[in-house]
Amino acid sequence: MRKPIALFLVLLISLFLVSAKAETTSVFGEIQAFDIINRVTAKVIGERAVVTADKDLMTNDNLINFHKAHIKDSGYKWFVIDFGDGTGYSFGGSSYLFTYLYQHEEDWSQSDPRMEIGMGYVFEDSVEFILAIEIPELSTIDEYRKWAKQNGVDFRLLNENFKEVKKGKEIVDIWEKFIIYPGDTLTIIVK
Repeated sequence: MRKPIALFLVLLISLFLVSAKAETTSVFGEIQAFDIINRVTAKVIGERAVVTADKDLMTNDNLINFHKAHIKDSGYKWFVIDFGDGTGYSFGGSSYLFTYLYQHEEDWSQSDPRMEIGMGYVFEDSVEFILAIEIPELSTIDEYRKWAKQNGVDFRLLNENFKEVKKGKEIVDIWEKFIIYPGDTLTIIVK
């Protein structure tokens, strides 16, 4: 009598393990490689790769392991992890650096969920994300100087001959149009 019960329990446990494994989904889809073609010579100059990923299942460990196995030293000119909703990570070549556009669902009361863009890196066994700062449209040099100080951004003024100056009368151009990273320099061309 013990043998049938033991056999039944082994069978039941096996079925549970098989069904549990079947319900597990992978974070990453299949990697697709595409030729990069020089538009002038029409020659293949390399390959790029794209893989879809489930953003809800993405963890730092998943990203680290995937990077080690498929991106690092892969030889691709660039590698994109596409979350399928217009956001993802883009690695330049086989590098550890990436840029990202990521959608957060913190406040659905707005017509568009908040989007963040930044850069990051996968190095050794860690992932670091560095959020870009959106540069506002301001009217005066003093407003930009104050904004830069408040956001941990260096500030400099150049004249129209690209010589550094202490003062300016009017803004001609801003080199960093939309975003900047902490520690970078906001450069404004002035008259």
